[in-house]
Amino acid sequence: MLNIITSPYYVLYCQWHEIDRLEKITRFGFKVDALIPSSYQHIGKGTFLGIKLRQDLGVKEETFIPLSGFRGWPDGKLAKDIKKYAGHIFG
Repeated sequence: MLNIITSPYYVLYCQWHEIDRLEKITRFGFKVDALIPSSYQHIGKGTFLGIKLRQDLGVKEETFIPLSGFRGWPDGKLAKDIKKYAGHIFG
């Protein structure tokens, strides 16, 4: 199971086997590495209010897990864990 906080309002939840690919995306004008899940669920504190507010404002839900900036990426324990549990994304 993979739980990543993607916003102050909710957590993106998915299973390791649901990670579809690793790609570079543009976030706030910067290129970052991100995991893209094939399916996911938003859960956690503030889920209803956070997602409802974002939808009302027309803000698209984040459907990726940013890796850049996390300790252990791209060299370290995080990278090793991703290779161990989601090695299928590396071809």
